Amino acid sequence: ELTNSSVKPVRILKNLKSYNNSKNNSKESSTSRVENESTVLIKTQTKTQINFTLNNHKEYLLDLLLALDGVIQSPKYHPESDALYHSLQVFELAYRESTDPELWLAALFHDVGKSVDSKHHCIIGAEMVTEILPTRVIWIIKHHLDLLKSPQQTQRKFANTQKIGDLIQVRRWDLAGRSPTARVRDTEEALDIVLSRFD
Repeated sequence: ELTNSSVKPVRILKNLKSYNNSKNNSKESSTSRVENESTVLIKTQTKTQINFTLNNHKEYLLDLLLALDGVIQSPKYHPESDALYHSLQVFELAYRESTDPELWLAALFHDVGKSVDSKHHCIIGAEMVTEILPTRVIWIIKHHLDLLKSPQQTQRKFANTQKIGDLIQVRRWDLAGRSPTARVRDTEEALDIVLSRFD
């Protein structure tokens, strides 16, 4: 069901820490999980330590998205304002126009680093989901503004590759997902749609 964005606020992540793979008590609040599992420089973790499916990380991924609630963006570029609302709009466009679940993931998580730092959100966001999301998705998150920052260089560098196609798609949805009145899915519903394709 599509609704106007309405989710409970979650404290914005302020610090990056090593990701704790241990499961939390089921009664623990979303805010507490953000604090205790807050991220994610997990490059030091081995693949064996993090050999889980996406569904094993659902609570963590949901918390990353909910941490975007209340993150206000520049009204000049984002009249929709809220970063979570924007991300859900971008997901909705990807879901409607593509059958590729990895592009759905990239659309949903492309701005997740904004809960920590807007200026460096591409790099931070990629680090947040390293070894959790597919490699292709992590790459898109890290590079999704390349076509904005250096369009000619990016086009030349990735000409005739899947990477440039992915960047063009996500950039188009990113630009289109900025309506102040768009109707979007509940955050958990959007995440469940994606995760169901990775069972």
